[in-house]
Amino acid sequence: MIITTVAFREPYVTHSANQMEKLKDFAVLHFTDALPYKEGVVKKGIVERFQKSLYGFKPHAIQRARDMGHKKVVWLDPSVLPVTGVQVLFDNLDDILVQTGRDNIRKMANDKAINYFGRADLDDVQHVGGTIYGFNFDNPKAVEVFDLWKKAEEDGIFGNQDEFMKGHWADEACLALAMHKVGVAQKFPKFKFKNQKE
Repeated sequence: MIITTVAFREPYVTHSANQMEKLKDFAVLHFTDALPYKEGVVKKGIVERFQKSLYGFKPHAIQRARDMGHKKVVWLDPSVLPVTGVQVLFDNLDDILVQTGRDNIRKMANDKAINYFGRADLDDVQHVGGTIYGFNFDNPKAVEVFDLWKKAEEDGIFGNQDEFMKGHWADEACLALAMHKVGVAQKFPKFKFKNQKE
């Protein structure tokens, strides 16, 4: 089991340093001022690369932890400062953990993404918050969702800066749609944290 996180630019690098103090008892795969993608770890022109696929580094950071042999992988945005112990995330990681958002996915995903994942009944599908994700790669459904989510990033479905500004929530929208397609329910344990961005 491992936690993975990526921080670039301020204030996220400072947030990450605060977070690492809280995570010192856990294995952490941490990228600072470097973004993991399918083509490798990008260290130059990272803002430009980021804007081509917003938050596209998340599945690739998780994939690197998976490639290291970890079966339970938790993604934490650098803004997440744990208040309660993070072990609860791993203890409740049967398949996938996500925070359920407040809005229907149709408000948070563009037509390109909805068409990519298939226009199923989306009336009861909420978007997910992107600050904390957990995947248990011993669970076939979690593997199926993750692989579909990562492929969507590689196929350009996370979208760019312009698409984000028009209301498409990149990794969050695509993960909610992938989970719905595979039939995995959104769930999250009792884990408390402060949002350092606030």
